[in-house]
Amino acid sequence: AARATAGRHSIARAYGDAARMLADQQPDIVWVCTPNAFHRPYVELALQAGCHVLCEKPIATTYHDAEVLYATAQDVGRTLMVSQTARWEVRALAARRLAQGGALGQIYYAEASAMRRRGTPQWGQFHIKAASGGGPVLDLGVHILDSLLWIMGSPRVTSVSAVTFAKLAAQEESLVTSLAASGAPLG
Repeated sequence: AARATAGRHSIARAYGDAARMLADQQPDIVWVCTPNAFHRPYVELALQAGCHVLCEKPIATTYHDAEVLYATAQDVGRTLMVSQTARWEVRALAARRLAQGGALGQIYYAEASAMRRRGTPQWGQFHIKAASGGGPVLDLGVHILDSLLWIMGSPRVTSVSAVTFAKLAAQEESLVTSLAASGAPLG
């Protein structure tokens, strides 16, 4: 797959082995875009190779793994950053301006919800537990929770609860399974 993609885009080198690529190319920064369940080994590998790392959300599938990754980054003196892109959506920026400006008063409670029906169950890997590590909570839930806490000024969290359902994924009727059919941009 790497060779085929490299060929389509006139890229000189393609690797099927991340350790070999890191040794040969010695990049300054690596962006880890694997399914969630594979973030930890690739982030660790890149950090140990002396790279700064940008990792897709979530940083890991367990709290322990996240702690290990941040400790590793600190030990090797490299930056580890999670790609929490929902913070930069217009609605999140507007809500943060309101909250930070005092328009919402003292925020002591928040609630959020999200629904993903595009592509379920055929597109992506968020619904495959072995790859995602947590289904919708680690797919959209990470974005929603991060944005909410960021809007609130990153308060100390005392409790969190979540509920997920698989109603749409279990149905075949009228299910939108492609990005194009769901109205998403192509490519």
